[in-house]
Amino acid sequence: MKLNRLLLLLWLPQLTACSSLSLPVVSYLPAAWRAPASAEQQLQWQQQGRRAYQQGDLLSAEQIWLTYLEQQPNDIITRLQLANVQFRQGRLDAAQQNYQQVLRLDSRNSTAWHNLAIVQLRQTTASLLSARQQQVLDEDGERLLQLLLRLQRGQQLAND
Repeated sequence: MKLNRLLLLLWLPQLTACSSLSLPVVSYLPAAWRAPASAEQQLQWQQQGRRAYQQGDLLSAEQIWLTYLEQQPNDIITRLQLANVQFRQGRLDAAQQNYQQVLRLDSRNSTAWHNLAIVQLRQTTASLLSARQQQVLDEDGERLLQLLLRLQRGQQLAND
C-alpha cells in the first residue's frame, strides 16, 4: 500500500501535465489509494506540497494538496496554500471557492479575507476589460476600470 502511494506521488506530476484532463486527477484514483492515510502520510503530503510550491511546480503542489485535503478537508493552512496556488495559476474561480471554504471554517481568518478581496478585485477588473473589448463599457464603467487598474498597480486613489 505504501509503495502504491509513493508511486502515485512520483507519477502524479507527469500526469497533471496532460492538459486534456478537465477534472482533478484525484477523482480517478483507485479507491484503495484514497483510503484514510496515516498521520505520517499526511505530513509527507504537506511537506511534498510545500517543497513543490517552493520549487515553482504549482501543478504538483496542487495535486498533492488536493489529495491531502481529501483526508483532511478542514485543514485551513493547506486549503489556503491550495487557493494561493490556484490564484498564481490564474484560476480565480477555484481560488475564490477555497478562500470561501476557509472562511466557512474560520470566519475571522484575515489572510483568507484579504486574498479573497484580491481575487474578486481581479475578477471585477477582468469583467470590465471584457466589456471594454466588446465596446459596451459606459463612462462610469471606464472610470471604475481605471480606478481598479490604478489600485492594482498600487497608486494612490485619494482625491479621485
